[in-house]
Amino acid sequence: MASAPNATAGPGLVRELNASHAASIVVGVVIGSGIFLVPAEMMQAAGSAKLVYLAWIVGGILSFFGALTYAELGAMKPQAGGEYVYIRDAYGPLAGFLCGWTWTIIVKPSSLAAVSTGIVRVLGSFPSFSFLTLTRLANSLLLASSFLCP
Repeated sequence: MASAPNATAGPGLVRELNASHAASIVVGVVIGSGIFLVPAEMMQAAGSAKLVYLAWIVGGILSFFGALTYAELGAMKPQAGGEYVYIRDAYGPLAGFLCGWTWTIIVKPSSLAAVSTGIVRVLGSFPSFSFLTLTRLANSLLLASSFLCP
């Protein structure tokens, strides 16, 4: 006989991720990380708007497939740990350990520095924030942000 659900238990998180959620994440990351900072550099390097559009489309498709891969891995291995768990189970505990420390020491601070560089570049274009274009101050802010936000 099935028991009645416990009335005192609070609502739980719904574990649901579908294609529209994955597409929203990919579109947000691709557009948010590059659309304001790199179009001029891409146009200089490619020399053609068609090649720039092609690069954005190919990058978006590859990012989408990466998001679908992570969605599948998350559904297959719902325990906490994310990439550490995926690497550990696929290649062993040493590879998982090294991957975790690499993310902590190199990858995450580098991505934070890249985002901080973009913020400094955008804010430095406003007259009231022109002091941010000073190289020494900008480098100090980048260094501080990479250590303060692990």
